[in-house]
Amino acid sequence: MAEHRLDASEVHREWNNAIAPRLTIDPGDTVVFDTRDAADGYYSRASTHADVIARGPFRGHPLTGPVRVRGARPGDTLVVEVRDVRPALDWGWTAIRPGRGLLPEADFAKPYLNIWDLSDGTHARMGTSVAVPIEAFPGVMGVALDEP
Repeated sequence: MAEHRLDASEVHREWNNAIAPRLTIDPGDTVVFDTRDAADGYYSRASTHADVIARGPFRGHPLTGPVRVRGARPGDTLVVEVRDVRPALDWGWTAIRPGRGLLPEADFAKPYLNIWDLSDGTHARMGTSVAVPIEAFPGVMGVALDEP
């Protein structure tokens, strides 16, 4: 069983089986994915609340892949084991954009951005008073439909 690496130099933003696979693997192979954050690198440590609105409309999550599994056919169930997820940077972000997402605009009328310090590798820190344990997750994962 081979190990592969798929970098985030090229991404797509839709579930579409017409997109050619960037990698073809055998069942049981391991793939290490480098991924982009949900804002596709838009925010930086210096970003402010104003950057939330200036970002413009949501274009979709940047997705790394696709990966084709040799022998897999439409309707098959694929078992994927996620062995580890680590932040790529020593900082992260949380944004609230009025009118977008599940938070009611009446309660969250102004844009908000928090830049978290992840540098100790164990906690996301907001100043000296808030420390949230890092529980990284892969974000968006899925398989292409059998029809475009």
